[in-house]
Amino acid sequence: MLAIREYFPAREASLAGAGLLLLSGSGMATGTWLAGSMYDHFGYYAPAFAAGVGFNLLNLAAIGTLVLRRQLAR
Repeated sequence: MLAIREYFPAREASLAGAGLLLLSGSGMATGTWLAGSMYDHFGYYAPAFAAGVGFNLLNLAAIGTLVLRRQLAR
């Protein structure tokens, strides 16, 4: 939430904060469901952990892209 307040003007921060909470909660719920579903299918947690690492790498790439775009815009 601190990053939202820093990077968004005050009039947009409330909408961005609500969106962040909605998407993060949805992601946590979906990730839990997906891990359980993968465990049921494969019978062990290794594929679920691999998927978690993969999604975190995608998240890191997205954040890195946004930071890089912001740096280049200055």
